[in-house]
Amino acid sequence: MAARILYVNPFPDCRVETMTLAGVRRYAGVRGWAVEAVRSEALAAGRLPALLRTIRPVGCIVECSGGRAPLATS
Repeated sequence: MAARILYVNPFPDCRVETMTLAGVRRYAGVRGWAVEAVRSEALAAGRLPALLRTIRPVGCIVECSGGRAPLATS
């Protein structure tokens, strides 16, 4: 099974972040990694621990774009 990277993006409809995710996926693909992309608001209300248990990522990239991306970890 390929190693998984979690990519958290608060602005998935923005062109810059869409291009960033495409670059992350290209980089990861060359190395045989899978990228799971989620919106930061999908992780609100404490859903992050369950997601981490399900996906079991080896790393996480959080796109903040100069803003705040609060992630509830409990």
